[in-house]
Amino acid sequence: MEEELRAKRQIKYAEKEHRENMERANEIADLGKGLAGAFRQKKLLDREDLKRLERLEKLTRKVRSEAGGEDCDNPLDKPPVDLWRSLWEKRLRKHLAR
Repeated sequence: MEEELRAKRQIKYAEKEHRENMERANEIADLGKGLAGAFRQKKLLDREDLKRLERLEKLTRKVRSEAGGEDCDNPLDKPPVDLWRSLWEKRLRKHLAR
């Protein structure tokens, strides 16, 4: 009986955490769209936009940490210059490895 109650509490807690993370993710998406639109219009970010950008970064760190990720203080040795080319090369290497 006690184990069942404990399991139910854990499930409720996990559901609550998931719901909160989804709300954060939705807010991140909204902030990103708003910032992109503001930048497209003004070609710069004003004080309010910078506050929204800070909020977006904070939420992103929280979501990443809740999902088990971590901030990366070690940059890549050779960061890709062209994303599409890097993805294509990775896909090609994977295909050739078969």
